[in-house]
Amino acid sequence: MDEINRNSGNYSDSESIVRDWMTRDPFTVKPESTVEEAINILDMHDIFSVPVVDGDGIYLGLVTKTVLMQLFLKDKSLDTRVNTVMTRDATVIGPDDPVSKAMGMKDGALPVVDGLGHLQGIITRTDILSANSGYIRKVKDKLDSSETLKHVLNSAYEGVVVVDKNCTILEFNEAYGRFIGKRPEDVIGKNVEDIIENTRLPVVVRTGIEERGHIQRIRGQDMVVHRIPIKKNGEVTGAIGMLIFADVNELYNIIGRVNKKRDLDKKGKNEPTRKERFLLGKIIGSSGPMQKAKDLARRAARTPSTVLITGASGTGKELFAQAIHDMSLFSEGPLVSVNCSAIPGTLLESELFGYEEGAFTDARKGGRKGKFELAHNGTIFLDEIGDMPLFMQAKILRVLQDRIVEPVGGIQKRKINVRIIAATNKNLEEMIKEGTFREDLYYRINIIRLELPELKERKEDIEELLLGFIRRFCSEFGFHEKVLTPEAMEMLVSYGWPGNVRELENAAEMLVSLTEGDVIGVGDLPKKISDTGTRQNHDTSSALKDRAMEGERQAIREMLEECGGNKAEAARRLGIQRSTLYEKMKRLGMD
Repeated sequence: MDEINRNSGNYSDSESIVRDWMTRDPFTVKPESTVEEAINILDMHDIFSVPVVDGDGIYLGLVTKTVLMQLFLKDKSLDTRVNTVMTRDATVIGPDDPVSKAMGMKDGALPVVDGLGHLQGIITRTDILSANSGYIRKVKDKLDSSETLKHVLNSAYEGVVVVDKNCTILEFNEAYGRFIGKRPEDVIGKNVEDIIENTRLPVVVRTGIEERGHIQRIRGQDMVVHRIPIKKNGEVTGAIGMLIFADVNELYNIIGRVNKKRDLDKKGKNEPTRKERFLLGKIIGSSGPMQKAKDLARRAARTPSTVLITGASGTGKELFAQAIHDMSLFSEGPLVSVNCSAIPGTLLESELFGYEEGAFTDARKGGRKGKFELAHNGTIFLDEIGDMPLFMQAKILRVLQDRIVEPVGGIQKRKINVRIIAATNKNLEEMIKEGTFREDLYYRINIIRLELPELKERKEDIEELLLGFIRRFCSEFGFHEKVLTPEAMEMLVSYGWPGNVRELENAAEMLVSLTEGDVIGVGDLPKKISDTGTRQNHDTSSALKDRAMEGERQAIREMLEECGGNKAEAARRLGIQRSTLYEKMKRLGMD
C-alpha cells in the first residue's frame, strides 16, 4: 500500500497531528464479508469507502464506491468476497503524521495505519477542517508577533482575515483574496465591513464571544466560517475570521455536500437537494402536516442549531432525528442515541459523560468514553429528555453552553464538537410550571421546534403507510403480496390510531402474519378496529363512498392522460409511489 510521503523536518512541533484529529473506530468490513454487506454500510452511512481489516485489526485494503461501480459493470455477484475486489495499494497515513500531509487526499477519507499495520482510524475532510481550526486557535495569543502571523496566514488551509479592535483589516491572506476577487494589498487598512459582505467580526470584537461553524453568505454562496476574538491581558484587541475552504475550486466541489441553503427558486422557495429528497422520501407521508414537518426538518438540518422534536409516542421522532443528522454537516460523524427514560438516574451521568479508571467500584480498566464523546463531530440524540432527572438537567445545560464534558472521576475537561437533537412526548411548558424541568435548559434546547402530527391529523397518509408496511412484512416473511379489500382499508383509515404509526405498523404485521390467503378483509381486522368501522359506516351513506371513489378514479384517469399513460410519471406527479398507484388502480377497478 502507498503511504503519503513523510518528512518530519518540514513541519513544526506545534502542527496538528493526525492521531489527535482522526475519526476513531470507523466502520469496517472483514475480508470474508460480501460485496453486498459493504454496499449496505456505504449506503447506510453515506460514506465513500470502508476499510477492510482482519480479526486482529490489521489493515488489508479499502473498498470504495468506484471499485464497486466497476464490479457492477463486470456483472459480478453481490456474494463476491471483498478481499477479492478491495484496493490493496490504497494510500494510507500514519497516526503521527501532520494533518497537512492528508490535504492532498483524492477521496473523502484516508485510513490511518500504525507501524505494525493496525488500523487506528480514518481522517476525513471534516477532521482536517477541525484540525486547522484548532491550529489557528492555538496561535491566536501570539498574533502580536508578525512572523508568527505570517506563518499562520501562509500555511493556513483556509481563508483568513485579521482585524484590530476598530475592525480595520490588519492581515488578509491570498486564499481569502482569491475567493472574493480582491488582492490582499488592496484591502489591508480598510474596514472589514466594506470588504466582506455579511461579516460579523464587529460583533465578535464587541462581545468577545467566538462563533464557530456559523454560516455567512459571501458572493452568493453560504460558507462555513469561524470567528475568534483575539485577547491580550483579558481585553479584546481584535478578531480572526476564517473561511474553512482553501480555494474556489474546492469550494464548489464540497458545496454540494455541505451547503445549508440553496438559491431561491423562481417562486422564492428553498428547493431541496437530491440527497434531502431521498432521505425525507424514506419517511412515508405526503399530507399537508407531514410536508410541513419534512420542510422544517430539511431547513433545520442545514444549520448547527439544537433541535427539539415533540410529538406523541409513535409519531416518528427517531426517524426525523436520523434524517436531520443524515442531511446535516455532521453526517460524516456518528449519530449516538440515548433514551433518557431507559437509563437509571444514578447511571445517566457516567453513561453520558463517561468515567475514568477507578472512578467507582467495578469501573472498567482504562475508563470509558461517554455518549457525548462518542458523538464527537456527529450528532447526539437525547430521546425522552423530559424524563431526565433535575440534577442531570443542570449538567446537560453546562455541556450545551460550553461544549465541554468532564468524565466521572476525572479532572481533565474535554472539548466536543457535537450537534444536539432532543425529543420528548411530554409537555415541557407544563413541567416548567410544575418545577420538574429547568426553564433555562428548555430555552437552550428549544431553538428549532419540530412538532410531529399524530396519525389522526394526517389520515390521508394511512393508506400509503399501510400498503408500505404490508409489502415490507410480506417480503420479510417470504409471503406472496397481500392486498386489502376496499372495506377493510376504509375501516383501517377510519380508526383513530391512538398509538400512531407504531400501532399502525404493529397492526400491519399482525394482519400479514395471521391472514390466510392473499386478501385481507374486514373479518381479518382486530375487533376494536372493525367495531369502530361498523359504527362509522352505519352513519355513512354508500352514495358518498361511491362519489369519493369516483373522484379518486377520475383524478388518476386525468393524470394518466396528461402523462400519456406513463404510470411512473403519473405517480411522481401525484406524490405517491408507483406501487401505491398500482394498488389504488386495482382497488378502483382500473386494471
